[in-house]
Amino acid sequence: MAANITDKFGKASSGTRAEATTLTAIKNVAATSITTAALNGWDTTGAVHFQIYLSDPTKLDPQGNPTIIPGSQSDWKGIVSGNTISQLQLEGGLDTIYPIGSVVVCLPSAGWTDDLVEGILTSLNQDGTLKSAAVATGTANGSITTAKLVDASVTNAKLAPGATRLGINKLPASVVIANTYTTYLTVTANSTGRECEVDFRINLSNAASGADRTVLYQILCDGVAISPTPLTIGVPNVMPGFPISTLSKIVSSTPAAGSHTWILQLQASAASAVTIAAGELKVSEIA
Repeated sequence: MAANITDKFGKASSGTRAEATTLTAIKNVAATSITTAALNGWDTTGAVHFQIYLSDPTKLDPQGNPTIIPGSQSDWKGIVSGNTISQLQLEGGLDTIYPIGSVVVCLPSAGWTDDLVEGILTSLNQDGTLKSAAVATGTANGSITTAKLVDASVTNAKLAPGATRLGINKLPASVVIANTYTTYLTVTANSTGRECEVDFRINLSNAASGADRTVLYQILCDGVAISPTPLTIGVPNVMPGFPISTLSKIVSSTPAAGSHTWILQLQASAASAVTIAAGELKVSEIA
């Protein structure tokens, strides 16, 4: 991302110490940029905070550097590019004329601290706690995965009215279907009296090669079949154990409000001929 004068988090260096520099051209009042000698170590990825001041070569500090002329300092914010600092914003002191040779030094200032605090307060409260709005606006769409949710933490009250899940049940792997009608999945849940949609999804495999197989199925609600007659799933003669993915959806009649039990019954055309690799039965209310 390119540096922007509105950046709140300005860096004090580019990774190596930002060296003090000097003006190579006069800075006039209301100037929007300054030209300097080399800006070694100055950050170019964000807005920088710096100070301009006049020095007195006749008075040296303990390190032998000219001292600052009192009252000549002013604090600024700008964008570094090459040897130029542009988009100047005065953040402290007076906007005045600075001659060639005036000192320009990158350092934390009151403006830098104010920007830092303002940036932090967009996400945190004054006491340091996280703002609830920051979580909502800062979370990218589609970034919360199933693994991040606590098991059973999403209740019916939080689901859209058009698809309120009442219950779901899953089969363990490798279940052999008998050649008599047998209950394989059951969901018991409370209905509010709306129409219910019953889904089941199973992965079937032919247990032996040499013949096509069929599986009859029906779904019952409180012992009454939803479909008038059993329905058929074909399981082709393929390599033994090779899964055939099957999806079926049935919309039931509207049950009365209260507790109901939905069951999935299956029957194979031959004993031990068909295996369920995985399966689930789901009941949802629809608007």
